[in-house]
Amino acid sequence: MVKACFAAVLCGAAFGGTVTYNYTGNTFNDCNGTNSLNGTCPANSFSDRVLASLTLSAPLGANLSSANQVTSPNLVAWMIGDALGDAPAFASTDANAASEITGTGVANFHNGISISTDSSGAISAWAMDASNAASGVGITSPTFIGGSGHPIADALVSSTGGVFWHLSNGFTGTWTQTLNGYQGGPAAAPVFLLSGSPVAAVSGSIGGAGAQEFYSFFWGGGPFSASASITGASSPTSYTFTAGPVGSFCGGGASQLLNSGDSFAGTIAISSLPAGQYCIGIETNSLADPGYSLTFNTPVSGVPEPGGLALIPGGLAIIFALRRARRA
Repeated sequence: MVKACFAAVLCGAAFGGTVTYNYTGNTFNDCNGTNSLNGTCPANSFSDRVLASLTLSAPLGANLSSANQVTSPNLVAWMIGDALGDAPAFASTDANAASEITGTGVANFHNGISISTDSSGAISAWAMDASNAASGVGITSPTFIGGSGHPIADALVSSTGGVFWHLSNGFTGTWTQTLNGYQGGPAAAPVFLLSGSPVAAVSGSIGGAGAQEFYSFFWGGGPFSASASITGASSPTSYTFTAGPVGSFCGGGASQLLNSGDSFAGTIAISSLPAGQYCIGIETNSLADPGYSLTFNTPVSGVPEPGGLALIPGGLAIIFALRRARRA
């Protein structure tokens, strides 16, 4: 049954939206070449980090080697900056975006957006930076040795009162992907989330009698949490948010009713979910066509590697864990 479902969902839907790859860096731990705050570095610098995103009209391919995304026909948007806003962020919507992402500026990395991927399409190496005459921010993996002799993965250069300050850390951050406008399938044949970097969220629209939007994913085991929200819905419409093991029409697991009483939002959390293949989604009988989003608070994997299929057995333990969560 699992093999049949596995084959069905791989062929169940074509990608028709966009993919946003999101980078979350580690907090900075180096200010002006030392591991303590000094000079004009902001007081909250060691609570700050780099955030970046890259939106494409098609998923990244497998086994890319330093592929230049600035010139890719699939590039839709990009952004890079710091989480606390201590320095100006850079984005593709800027008037000078072309020169910011390819010019030298103060960061002087000359990388633009360079991406490598592994055999599953997950981002495995990267170099991305943007800058102008007043500030710059960049992320790099593998790391390199900076002028202070410390390894640098993320870097931020800006100024206060005309005096420049430099922040960095030597630990590479993580990438996740958000699938925008990626429609699911019926509970009997959920659509697999894309392979590659871990999936943090998926969105689409749902409407029509008996409409179902379900997705299948692989979970490696451990605490699991996912949230659902509906936008544009109105009372008395309601939606059912469900998570369960593949092979049971996504039943026998945890579920929540989403309605106006909870602002059409809810969360399913399981303290210890065994490794295996699962499906998750929402359903409704409304004729309206609102948007929805499923957020994996613990990002999940799309299509598992062939060896991962060996972890799928153990259905009874999975069902019992989900039922305990539903009762809670």
